[in-house]
Amino acid sequence: MHITTWKISLLLLTLSLLVGCGMSESRIKRERTASSHYKLGIAHLMGEKPAIQKAYIEFQKTIKLDPRHRDAYYALGHIYFQQESYEKAVAAFQKAISIDSEYSEAYNYLGRVYSLQGDFEKATASYKNALKNLEYETPEKPYWNLGLVYVRQKKYEDAVAALKNALRVNPNIVPVHNLLGRVYSKMGDTKKSIASYKRVLQIEPKDINAHYNLACIYQQEGDKPLADKAFQEVITLSPKLAEEKDLRSCLNPRE
Repeated sequence: MHITTWKISLLLLTLSLLVGCGMSESRIKRERTASSHYKLGIAHLMGEKPAIQKAYIEFQKTIKLDPRHRDAYYALGHIYFQQESYEKAVAAFQKAISIDSEYSEAYNYLGRVYSLQGDFEKATASYKNALKNLEYETPEKPYWNLGLVYVRQKKYEDAVAALKNALRVNPNIVPVHNLLGRVYSKMGDTKKSIASYKRVLQIEPKDINAHYNLACIYQQEGDKPLADKAFQEVITLSPKLAEEKDLRSCLNPRE
């Protein structure tokens, strides 16, 4: 029986569609299975007693099924970081970023690794890359981390700018105000340092760091009544701390 050209073409098209649908269904099934492994891995990490090894295995299964699962690479980076396998953490975060160039959380975490390794140039670049994504929901985190990097390099003006940016996003971050107070103190701006610590106490009245650092500033400024009051707050909040160290020495202020 003779088959015309158009019938052959129709047959080939039909076969192509059937194969394509089969491949699509297979891919969807793999991705769903990969997602299940990923969720199980997260559950292992978030449990009351995190099962790191089990989580690691699930993330590896995820990647085997879906090599472009960016969040699985991010989770692996987190595990490597916790295990102090920093080079592996860097590789995992970089892989996540290669899949999604706007993955701000991965840039931020990568910056933390570089900072811990003492590579401040790469850390700074990573934090700035995290901030390029205008849809990033928590930009205060890389701003805070930038501030820490600048402080470690004694770039205090840059640190102030970064920390202020963090506070523009979220004005009630206690650690940022505490660090800002310390930076102002190192810059010799006592007035702004005091204002930063007072802001901490408006947010968290029982913050020992702020009370202690205020006490030290007042003592250095020769304001004994205010120093005594602030030191008493520290003693009230932490009698054990008062027993363990000479609070009034202020040689090593608590960070």
